[in-house]
Amino acid sequence: MSSILKTVKHTNLSTVVFSLGAVVIAPILVPVVKPVAKATLKGGIRLYEKSKAALTETGEMLEDLVAEVKAEKMTVAQSVKVNVKTTEE
Repeated sequence: MSSILKTVKHTNLSTVVFSLGAVVIAPILVPVVKPVAKATLKGGIRLYEKSKAALTETGEMLEDLVAEVKAEKMTVAQSVKVNVKTTEE
């Protein structure tokens, strides 16, 4: 109990007024702020989903490009082997 009294004695009047104001104003602001917060969250989720899809598509395109480059590399390597074998014979 003594710690509560010490806290109360050291509490500033502006802190008390601010706290009481917050308690009184909060029920008024919540109905106004809640739709804005929901709309913001919906927009954030929509943006996340679109960016996730775009990144997935980009990753697939890069994988295809890497596969094409590897295939071309193997084709070039095989043609070099064929050229080396024909020149040796």
